[in-house]
Amino acid sequence: MSVSTGYNDFFWKAASVGCNATSWTYVNDILGTETWNVTLTAGVNYYFMLDDEDLVANTGTISVACIPPPICAATPTAPTNAATGVATAPTLSWAAVANATGYDVYFGTANPATTLVSTNQAGLTYSPTGLIGNTTYFWRIVPRNAAGSATGCTTWSFTTVPPLATCPTLTAPANAATGVSIAPTLTWTAGANTSTYDVYLSTNQTDVNNQVVGARVSTSQAGTSYNSASLTPSTTYYWRIVPKNSAGAETTGCTTRSFTTAAPSPTVSQSGTLNAFSACPNVASAQQSFSVSGLYLTGNIVVTAPTGFSVSTTSGSGWASSVSLTP
Repeated sequence: MSVSTGYNDFFWKAASVGCNATSWTYVNDILGTETWNVTLTAGVNYYFMLDDEDLVANTGTISVACIPPPICAATPTAPTNAATGVATAPTLSWAAVANATGYDVYFGTANPATTLVSTNQAGLTYSPTGLIGNTTYFWRIVPRNAAGSATGCTTWSFTTVPPLATCPTLTAPANAATGVSIAPTLTWTAGANTSTYDVYLSTNQTDVNNQVVGARVSTSQAGTSYNSASLTPSTTYYWRIVPKNSAGAETTGCTTRSFTTAAPSPTVSQSGTLNAFSACPNVASAQQSFSVSGLYLTGNIVVTAPTGFSVSTTSGSGWASSVSLTP
């Protein structure tokens, strides 16, 4: 509305109460051209009045323009429509819509979204709670103003990230076990939400705890056992099983266990062949030699000569019925 000069009071009222000096609703003083919003009811006739304040003849113009209901939001800001791997505590957001004074938010697992979770809110975000992993949710934003609400608004969707796998229970070898085979089979019981496993095995506990690539001996295997290659005897090893969910996300903080391999069995071997001895009675036969060696010995090797023969570790002397060889 506009007036030519000076201040004018602006009033309005419904025609049903009559065009007289009562029941007018005062809006404001008008100077020059100004815009004011008033809420009217459809189908009702109204009177508008400008009242000159300065006793100077003025002319004025009143133009009435109806504000329509807003349109729907075009696209979501976040998450994008049909997004996957969304956190279970997301913040939904959308762009402002012209002429909207508030927004109704519909959210749930039903498609289309029909559950109203927030009404006539001014803000452009909404944070749902209590969401479940690996679940598709649907949401819809309906802008509104005094003239009404947008119609036909699109329902959008997103799917939450799968829940992390739970750590498995390590079953064998027992923790801190000793005397374990140098080719052990590591076994464990599956936890929930697990698709595959990474196996870590090393003599370096820090590398296993930190899940260093160099300590990883199996990647993304489906089974719940691992047959290790030949390990070093009398050595302590550390192992950890890291589960992954269907999205390949690893679970952290699973248990590291240890075991010590058994000492190897002692072995004694001989090299060289003894021929039949030949000699006259009471005359010494020619001496023959052979070698004896041992691995992983826990004591001396004792070499005992047959009855009527002698053995020595020195050629030509030191003959005895037996000798003891120290490793």
